[in-house]
Amino acid sequence: MTKTRKEFTRRNFIHAGGAVAACSLLPAPIMNVFAAPARADIHFGYASITWDGKDRQAIEDISALGFPAIQLRANAIAEWSETSIGAK
Repeated sequence: MTKTRKEFTRRNFIHAGGAVAACSLLPAPIMNVFAAPARADIHFGYASITWDGKDRQAIEDISALGFPAIQLRANAIAEWSETSIGAK
């Protein structure tokens, strides 16, 4: 019977452990090259669907929490299409 998977032997474990130990001895600036986190370009907001069609209340609540934006439902277009509230 032939083996289709490579076994993880004690020797492989020792080699991997040694590599981890050796890397832990490197100075921090060198390690930052390998583990520098990428800047996340994530923006958080909230959707008005939770307010069950009460979009004005949703806007007030969400802006009071400091969120810069809100996702409104299609019914908001009919309510504010003729008014000027600053919606973009």
